[in-house]
Amino acid sequence: MPFGLANTPATFQAYINKIFADLLDQFCVVYLDDILIFSDTLEDYKAYLITVFEQLASMHLYIKASKCEFEKTKISFLGYIISSLGIEIEEDRISTIKEWPTPKRFIRSYAHITAPIFELTKGYKKGEKKPIF
Repeated sequence: MPFGLANTPATFQAYINKIFADLLDQFCVVYLDDILIFSDTLEDYKAYLITVFEQLASMHLYIKASKCEFEKTKISFLGYIISSLGIEIEEDRISTIKEWPTPKRFIRSYAHITAPIFELTKGYKKGEKKPIF
């Protein structure tokens, strides 16, 4: 399917969702051409894998084995690391934020320091006089 056309990704996603409708979120997550199969045991995983392959073959869709990863306990999926410990953001996605320098004119707790000044001016329009005490 040529992905250069305007609605092709959405159409393909709808098609894939229809194919895997009964499997989604039970043991399978699909995003375009990325299929993630998860299970608690290796035996269940192998059974789920066969089920997914059969679903694909029944619709004349095939996988490229060189692009597949099987029996992983930790995997990168759509920019996240998914493992038995949970979901984490990939390090290279947040490295720029972690390395961001502290601003040179940064004043720690600025809002706390200036709160009394803002409290004095609250509720008054520009140019209106207000007694200080």
